Order: sequence, then C-alpha cells, then structure tokens
Amino acid sequence: MISKGPYNVDTLNLVIQAEKTLETHRLHYLFGSGYPLTVLLAAFFMFFVNLFLPSDPVFAVNLMSVVLSSISVLFLFYIVQELFGFTEAIFSSVMFSLCPVFFGLSVYGKSHTPSLFFLLLSLCFLIQHFKSGRAGPLCRAGIFFGAMGAARFQDMILLLLAFCFLLLFYPGSQECSHVVSWKKRFYSLGVFLFFMAGIVVLFHVPLFLQKSGQYSNNLTRFLRVGLKDSFLGAGPSSLIIAGHHLSYTLTFPGVIIACAGLVKIFQRKKAISIFLVLWIAVPLLFYGNHRFIINPRFLVVLLPPLIIGQSYILAYWARKNSFVRGCVYVFFCVILFACFSRIYPNVKFRHETELLPDFVRWVEQKTEADSRIIVADEALFFTYYTKQKILRRPTHNIKLSPEELMRFKKTVDNFIESGVPVYATSASIFAYDRDEHFSSFFLENYDGVLIGQHYYEDWHLGSLNSQVYFFDLYRVIKR
Repeated sequence: MISKGPYNVDTLNLVIQAEKTLETHRLHYLFGSGYPLTVLLAAFFMFFVNLFLPSDPVFAVNLMSVVLSSISVLFLFYIVQELFGFTEAIFSSVMFSLCPVFFGLSVYGKSHTPSLFFLLLSLCFLIQHFKSGRAGPLCRAGIFFGAMGAARFQDMILLLLAFCFLLLFYPGSQECSHVVSWKKRFYSLGVFLFFMAGIVVLFHVPLFLQKSGQYSNNLTRFLRVGLKDSFLGAGPSSLIIAGHHLSYTLTFPGVIIACAGLVKIFQRKKAISIFLVLWIAVPLLFYGNHRFIINPRFLVVLLPPLIIGQSYILAYWARKNSFVRGCVYVFFCVILFACFSRIYPNVKFRHETELLPDFVRWVEQKTEADSRIIVADEALFFTYYTKQKILRRPTHNIKLSPEELMRFKKTVDNFIESGVPVYATSASIFAYDRDEHFSSFFLENYDGVLIGQHYYEDWHLGSLNSQVYFFDLYRVIKR
C-alpha cells in the first residue's frame, strides 16, 4: 500500500532536501527544527534504492516510512513481551500495525515514522538495561533517544519527562530483582541524558554552522509559530478534537478498554503505569491544545502506550475461561476490522493515484509557458513537477491584513497590464480563507475565464480523511 506519489507537501519537501544532500554532500534541513536525521535517512534510502531500481526519489522516501514503521512493530512486540507477556505482545503489535493513524503515516515519507522507530528502539535498550544493570544498553538507549530528537525534536522533548521518570523509579520498583540506590538511579539518568544531548547536538550543530544563517531564522520562526502563535493554551475545546481523533483511530470502545488497561497495570506495576500515563498525557496536553490538532498525525506518538493498555486488559480477560476468551477474540477482531476499514480505502487510493502531481502537470498543459500561476501551499508541487512560473499568494492561519491584500493585488495587476497571463485555481483562491476574506477580496477585483477542471487531493486534515475535489482553473482578468 505504499503511496504512489508525495501525498503531503512535507513529503515532497523531504524528497527535495534529501536530493540536495546527496548532490552537495552537505546536510540540508526541513522547516522547523530541521529534522536532520530524517533528511539523512531519506537520502540513504534514495541512494540504496537507486542501486537496484531506476531513480524514483519519491518512492525511496515513502519506502523509508514503510521499512521503519514495519520494524517499529517488532520493537513494540519485544517491549510488551518483556514487560507483560507473549499474549499482550501479540495483541499490541497487531493492533499497532492496523491502527489507522499509524497505518496512514507508514506508507508515505514523514518524520513521524523515524521518530517512532528510534523511540521504541531506545525503550528496548532501556528494558535490557533494567534487566541486566549493565551500562552498555543504557548508553545505547540514550543514543537512540537522542536520535529521536534528531529526527523529530519536539516529540523527544514531550517524552523526556516520561523517560526521566522511568529511569528514576523503575530500577527500584518491585519488578526488578535487584535494589538500586538513588545515587545509582541519578547516575543512570545522567548517562542517559548525556548521550541523548550529545546526539541531538551532533546532528543539529552542522545546521547552525552554515554560513547563511537561514537555519537560525527558520528555527526562530518555527518556535514563534509553533508555540506562541499556534498553542491555544489549556482548554477543553481542542482536547475534544484530540479525543475524537483517538476514538476514531482506536474506536471508542478501544479507548475505554485502553484506559481500563492502564488502571489494571497500575495495580500490578505502578512505575510502568505512571510512565505510560506520562507518555500519553504530555503530548496530548501539548498537541491537544495546538492549532494543528485538526490533523491527527501529531497524536501518533502517544498511540503505543494506549495500545499497551488495551492489549494488557484483553490478555487479562483472555486468560479467563474459554467463553470469555472467545468473546475477547471476537471483540478484538471487530475492533481490528473497524480500524482497518477506516484507513484501507484511503491508502489504497493513494497507492494507485498521485492526484497532486497529476493536477499540476495538467495545469502546465493548459497554460502558456510565460504565464504565472497563483499558488498557495501547493507551490512546491509546481516547482518540482513543472516548469511553470508561480506567483505565491499571501497566506495566514487567521486573516490577512488589508496591506498584504493590496500588495498582492498590485503584483497581479502589474503582470496582467504587462501582458503576462495569470491563472488561479480553486485551491489558490479558497485556501487559508477564514471568513472568505481573501476570496471576497479577489473576486471583487478580478473575473475568471474557466479553462477546465481536474481532480485534486488536499492533505491538510491528514491521511485519515479523503479530501478529493474537482478544482477549477481560471484565467484571471481585471474587472
């Protein structure tokens, strides 16, 4: 079910930066914190795939998510088996494989899958450390937790509290056969944090050292937009949306069962239970109160502990008499079918089609070589797949100022008056158009001659949602 094309603009950006990294032998970064290890992994998969297949960088980057997500399922199996047992591991790994948010992300290139891969790998080594008391697994756990930060820094920060708690309290809990002093616990935490920070710095420092200084400006803007402008503060409205996403991806009964499982784990393994709750709560409180929570992919990082809670209570009931065991298996299969049926049509459709590349190629065929195409978020698709010149329109998550609108109008007028054809699509007119402030302004000043229509798939609401539209292409004329 690997996606045929770059379903998301972030995937295409990752493809471009990985290609530049291979060509220049210098690390290129994505937006925000840079995601340096994600870029390097994408570049590695491009290089590896190119050894065996004709060059297809999009396929290679999508394959990165397919491979890393598949191995992540094995890591989760190992973790749950070591902590609870084989039956719990089977339940959790199968559910994780078919969970809609995770399944949807696993077939196209994004930073979430490398992040989850290194997170679960780090936890595997932590469990080995707790079992043996040796320093080697602890160092490797810190290294791979830092690799998670190099792949997706914000998710690592959100899980840092949970991992610190685990390192401080798990070794001294009843689950472990040896008692560890507080001095030893804090020493282990220090070693873990040392290696974690070293890896994060190792991958991010080259970006800061680049002479242009663009990365520093990019990071500053990311922090401003991601924290100051987009964090809504603690409140129930956004958390309700997050709860809806979780109930959709795990089913509502599945979420209830997961919570019951976490309570049951607390009765037997308090340290593990609190660790899992912190793993869920911190990302949920951050992303659940963020403007971007409209896209459920941000919640993928907290799915493993919920699925662990779910698998624990199901396995507990499955050990009862044969009648209860049969009911558990039927219930589990029903949930699996409900989850899989919600994501399968979407991933199958994207496996067979690449609507966004097709859309921009169609626009290129319908417009003159010297024309300008007004674009919004789809700009990168035009620059990568076509030779058409684009005209970026101003965008804002809330509302554009009158000054921004007038500056854009002046630019469009100059092109039209100089004889350069200008075109717009439904996507470029109605995107970022809260209260219709942009479309109303645009239609007050311009008429459009319909050129044609073509299918277009939007990605903003995430892979769980199928947003396929029949969008128009217009030649823009001044009123």
